Amino acid sequence: MMTYARRRVTAAVVFTALVLGLGGRTAAVTWTNSYTKALAEAKSTGKPILANCTGSDWCGWCWKLRDEVFKTPAFEKWAAERVVLLEVDFPKRKRQPRALRVQNQRFKAKYGVGGFPTILFLDSSGKVLGRSGYRRGGAEAWIKNAERFLPKPSKPADPEPSPGEPASRPAVFLGSGPARGKGAVVQLDLTGKVVGTLALPGGPRGLAVQASGLIAAIRYPPRIVRIDAAGAVKPLLVNPAMIASPMAVAAAPKTGAIVFADRRSAALYRIPAKGSNKPVRLLALAAPGGRRLDRASLAIGKDGRAILGTDAPAGVYRFAPAPGAALGDPVLKMAASVAADPASTRWAAAFDLALRVHEGDKKPVAITYPFGLAPINQAVAFGPDGVLYVALADRGGRCHVLRADLEAKALKPLLTREQPHVASFAVGRRMPWKR
Repeated sequence: MMTYARRRVTAAVVFTALVLGLGGRTAAVTWTNSYTKALAEAKSTGKPILANCTGSDWCGWCWKLRDEVFKTPAFEKWAAERVVLLEVDFPKRKRQPRALRVQNQRFKAKYGVGGFPTILFLDSSGKVLGRSGYRRGGAEAWIKNAERFLPKPSKPADPEPSPGEPASRPAVFLGSGPARGKGAVVQLDLTGKVVGTLALPGGPRGLAVQASGLIAAIRYPPRIVRIDAAGAVKPLLVNPAMIASPMAVAAAPKTGAIVFADRRSAALYRIPAKGSNKPVRLLALAAPGGRRLDRASLAIGKDGRAILGTDAPAGVYRFAPAPGAALGDPVLKMAASVAADPASTRWAAAFDLALRVHEGDKKPVAITYPFGLAPINQAVAFGPDGVLYVALADRGGRCHVLRADLEAKALKPLLTREQPHVASFAVGRRMPWKR
């Protein structure tokens, strides 16, 4: 694992190139310019649409509205909770794709837009809820006026899940602990509230979500344990002669089979879903100079293929996790933390400075991290909602969990946790642990 200081030196050398090649700064809120996508998001989220009809390169009052309202933290916080943002732009100098120009002219004619800026509030069917524009008084006054047109926000009850009852809400799991010493897994909801904490005999270097709970790889004392939905910790594999230092783990979405990497033996093993817990050796990894593994991250996709990010040799590999398997050539030539969506063909790789998301033959989506943040050991996870989440650490040791907005190519902050020695991260269904 690259140290923080070394990572920042590397960042200083290549930061500009990565930003130019992989994207710009992280946006706090996302504006779409697609009317169709805005309607679809409004239907799926239940939020109304805020449509900003603007002249981005010539309209002075549009600029004032942008600077005094839309770029303020107060508006960004409000908008993230209350509306879907749609920009309908009518520039005079800036060139637009023909399809976008046609869409915007039709929008203008449909809603009778005659001046700029015009703000329309629409429901998910496109019906007008209200109109606004520039107003003096700053963001708070503007938001207060906007609320007159919007339905009151509903706050559904959020009861605690009972044992044995499936919990549909996603939860974040952070595994922490020193190299030698007691460890823990903390369960948080998406607001950062702690909903459960479990003590472990050591710090988990890897976490994987299974239908029945979690799987944790503990490097010292060496063992693989299962954490069931009620929070009971049960040893799955305790055999120091065979596994000297497990450091990464993954569970197959369909079969439940477990694959893990062992640091000292520099090899991958599989534990069958049923029958004997005796691990089966899959393949040996070529650690540089015959050393122990310094870095390994595992995931198993919907198709049953394993994804390995490692430094032995450096790269990201995809292969069938069967005895006698061969890594083959890397699909990416740098070590990374990896994750796979159990419900689709998407997978992700978190490098030292940027995140890449792959899906079939589509062009990968690349997102740079906010400045000053770097990935933890196991830094990326898909949730049961299909959303991609990333865990990054700052210089002070705080852990930040962010949600990836693939359309906007941005990472949106979710929660920050003051928790030392965080090394592993997973997102799964909420479990009724005791607090």
